[in-house]
Amino acid sequence: MSDRVNQPKWQIKHTRVYGNGYSFNCTNKITAEQLHKTLTNYETEIHNLNKQNKTNKNIKSIDKQLKQVLTDLTILQQDIDILKDKLEV
Repeated sequence: MSDRVNQPKWQIKHTRVYGNGYSFNCTNKITAEQLHKTLTNYETEIHNLNKQNKTNKNIKSIDKQLKQVLTDLTILQQDIDILKDKLEV
């Protein structure tokens, strides 16, 4: 996937901007360059949002696992306290 990210998705040739199955003919080279820059920025933002969403999902999963571990530790501590009390008697 990293190879795919590193490849430019939008390319420019004279006044034509193309990529991702689309082709846009602009009236001049400056407009084509602006469109190319805008589309490339959008692709970068989409990529960053996808990475952020994946990270957020991972954080939620880790948080859920940590809560379960804390619950288990609390239960174990209670069991240890009960055993201590029984051993002291």
